[in-house]
Amino acid sequence: QLDYGLFQDFLLLEAEGSRRSVYYKMKRTATPEFSTADSIRKKPFTVSLRTATPGAEIRYTLDGSDPKRTSKLYTKPILIKKSTIVKARAFSPEYLPGKIAQRKFYVVKKKRYSTANLKRGIRYRYYEGSWGKVPEFEFLKEIRSGVVSKMDLDMERKGSKFALLFEGFIKTEKEGDYKFYLVSNDGSKLFVDDILVVDNDGEHGALEKTGRVKLTKGYHAFRLEYFDGGGSQALNLTFEGPGIERKEIPEDMLFCTDEN
Repeated sequence: QLDYGLFQDFLLLEAEGSRRSVYYKMKRTATPEFSTADSIRKKPFTVSLRTATPGAEIRYTLDGSDPKRTSKLYTKPILIKKSTIVKARAFSPEYLPGKIAQRKFYVVKKKRYSTANLKRGIRYRYYEGSWGKVPEFEFLKEIRSGVVSKMDLDMERKGSKFALLFEGFIKTEKEGDYKFYLVSNDGSKLFVDDILVVDNDGEHGALEKTGRVKLTKGYHAFRLEYFDGGGSQALNLTFEGPGIERKEIPEDMLFCTDEN
């Protein structure tokens, strides 16, 4: 009789009618090793993999899913063209599958913002999944996107476990200090000119966090990230600035490009 023992790496061997049992420890393939640790690069590069288990093959994924025996077979260095999560696992007919190894690689190009041909509104991107903090959106595949006049939860979406990314520009008429008030349930983050102004991340009830930033007159890159981990939801952003009392950001201050 063959059966699994109490631990995943053991098989229980029993002979029918016998009181004697033997636990046989199963061997696993070695965890794949990457040629480089997590890194940030400015242009595409290659990543190599190896395993210490003789004859084992390495299977890998680039979409964040766990590698299976049917996943892409590693035969040559992987070309990383954009920010990617690489997961790898070794398989062999003689051993149990080994542990999954993963690395995050970022290809960060210098951001250039053009304010030509802008239109009113802010672009949103909608995602579904399960997270405990604001996800890294560059690794996710959006379900839908569009342009809205304000940043809230008034759109087609699931009842829970989803994420939103709002991107565009905010146009200020006066130079000075601007203070932002961000209320969310669960987590959220606000970036202005790629600077984290408000960090309200994590799983929590409706909670307000604030941040202040000095802005010149003109257009500034604007990014609001949000996720719901389950249960109730809330998202509300208000601000105040030179000659402006606290209020929601009006539509005539929000702009985005025609590009997705």
